[in-house]
Amino acid sequence: MSRSKSELSLTQRLLIDYVKFKTNNNHKFFAKNDKIAQALDLTEASAKVMINTLIRKGYLIKQVDEHGRRYLSYSGKEYKPLFENMQDVDKKVLKQEMEYHKNWHIEYEKQLARANRDNEYFQDELMKVRKRVWDLEYIFYVNGCTPEQLDEIIKQAKEQKINIPQ
Repeated sequence: MSRSKSELSLTQRLLIDYVKFKTNNNHKFFAKNDKIAQALDLTEASAKVMINTLIRKGYLIKQVDEHGRRYLSYSGKEYKPLFENMQDVDKKVLKQEMEYHKNWHIEYEKQLARANRDNEYFQDELMKVRKRVWDLEYIFYVNGCTPEQLDEIIKQAKEQKINIPQ
C-alpha cells in the first residue's frame, strides 16, 4: 500500500474523512460495514478490518446511543486528511470540468475564427469569379453573341473537353 507522509493509507484517510463528513454538525454515523464498503468501493471484510484498525489506532470511536445502536465518530486524533472539506471535492471536480470546457470553448472559437476567415476568402473568390463571368458574358454580348449562342459555345467546349489553363 502506498504511504505518504502520513502513517495511514489513502483509503484509511478517506474513511476518516468520510466519517468526519457524515458526522458534521453533530450527526451520528450509523452506517453498517456493508454501506461503508459500498460508499468507498471496498469489500465488506476490508471495510470491517479498516474500521477496527482505525479504532485500535485511536482515529475512530465506536459508540452506542441511548437506543442501543452502534455508531462511529471521529476521535479528533490528528492526521493528514485527503480533503480539507469533502464538499470542496465536488467544487474541485466542477472547477476542473469548467476549465476543461473553457479550454474547449477557446479552441472552438479559434476554429470558428478560421472558418470565418476561410468563408470570407471564398466569398471574395466567388465574387471575383462572378465578375469574370459577367465580364466575359458582356464581351460576348457586345460582340453580338446571343445568350443562346453563348450556351452553345459552352456546350461545344464541354464536349471537346477543352483544357483550360490555370
